[in-house]
Amino acid sequence: MKLLKWFSFACLMVFLTVLTQIGGLVLLLSYPIFRYLRQIYHLKNIHHFLINTLIFSALYAPISTWIVPPIAKHFGRVRLTTLDNAVLRPHSIWYSVLNRDYAIPKLSDAAQRVALRLHETSPNAIVYFLDAGFPFGGMPLLPHLSHGNGHQLDVTFFYLDKNQQVTNLKPSKSGYGYYEQPRVGEAQTAEYCKEKAKNKFYDFAQNLTFGSRKDMTFDPDRTKQLIQYFAQDPAVRRIWLEPHLTKRLNFKGLDNIRPAGCHAARHDDHFHVQVY
Repeated sequence: MKLLKWFSFACLMVFLTVLTQIGGLVLLLSYPIFRYLRQIYHLKNIHHFLINTLIFSALYAPISTWIVPPIAKHFGRVRLTTLDNAVLRPHSIWYSVLNRDYAIPKLSDAAQRVALRLHETSPNAIVYFLDAGFPFGGMPLLPHLSHGNGHQLDVTFFYLDKNQQVTNLKPSKSGYGYYEQPRVGEAQTAEYCKEKAKNKFYDFAQNLTFGSRKDMTFDPDRTKQLIQYFAQDPAVRRIWLEPHLTKRLNFKGLDNIRPAGCHAARHDDHFHVQVY
C-alpha cells in the first residue's frame, strides 16, 4: 500500500511537471508541510486530498507569480503579457496559471508590435494567444513537438458571431481543435496526412476544445490582416498555416507562411509563429 502511494505521488509529480514545468517541484516542497500537519492534527484520509491541494495552491501561486518570472528573465524568458494588457492577451487565464506563456524577449516584442499595429486599423480587435513556452529552456511543451526554446507562439484566428458581426470570442474554450475545414476544391491536407502519411494524430486537437460553440464562423478579413502583420514583422522567421487557408486568404509575397507538414498537428484552428 505504501509503495502504491509513492508511485501515485511520483506520477502526480511527473504530470504536474509536464503540465506546468514547476508543478512537480512545488508538490515536492509541499509534502513536508502536509506531513507535519497530518501528524499534528491527525487528519483523516478524506481530508488528505483537500489539505494537500490547499498547501500546493498556497505555494504554487506566489512561486509562479513572483518568484519564477524574475528568475526566468535572468535566463532569457519573459511573460508575453500582463493580464491587464488591452491588445494582447492569453485566450484563457489557464495559459498563464500553467506557466505556458513565456517566450524570448524578441518574440514578446514582436507580438506586442503586431497587436498594436492591428489595434490602429481595428481598434476593437484583441490578439489572443495560446501556448508559447515554459519559463525555463530544455523541456518540451507537450503535446507540441516544438515550443521548447521560447521562439514559438500559437495565435487564435478571428471569428464572426451568429449575426455575422465581428467579435473577439472564440468557438473553442481552449482555443484549439475547432478547424476551419477546407472547401470543395481546396487542399485536403488533413485527409492526406492521416491516410497517406499515416499520422493518425494530425487532428487530435479536436479532442482538446473543452467545449465549443457552433454558431461562429471564420473571419477571413481580420485573420488575414493579423497573419499578414506577423509575417511582415522583421523578427518573424516563419508562420505555420494549413495550405487551404494560405490559398484562400491569398497571401502574396510572403514566403515565410508555410505548411507545418504531416509530422506536426493541424494549423487551421490557429496559426503558429516562430521568430529567429
